[in-house]
Amino acid sequence: MAVPDRSLDQRRAALVKANEVRMARARLKAAIFSGDVSPVDVLLDPPAEAQTMRVTDLLLSIRQFGPSKVQMIFGRFSRGSVGVVISPSKTVGGLTKRQREVLVDYLIEWEGSNARRRARRTTNV
Repeated sequence: MAVPDRSLDQRRAALVKANEVRMARARLKAAIFSGDVSPVDVLLDPPAEAQTMRVTDLLLSIRQFGPSKVQMIFGRFSRGSVGVVISPSKTVGGLTKRQREVLVDYLIEWEGSNARRRARRTTNV
């Protein structure tokens, strides 16, 4: 497939737009990591910059979610134990309604158990 000819101005405009999206995505990931933005909210109503973000990147931006945990989550989904398969390369905007629901349910369950864990730690101190 031939690449369409673009003028220098068109290429520059595309680069500027791509950089703006990357910077917005980086700010979103930082906000998720700091706890200012909930990943559940991003999944339920994804902003424009999250539409093309891989679900893997979204999950990795959550504090306490590293590569091993994210791989385990996708392994759980790929086995179909929850009735849905989610590919690690899937984008947030490309999730089906069912995939989104399952992922949101998992994150809500995790947030609840994480909050209980924190509460136990503070009462044991």
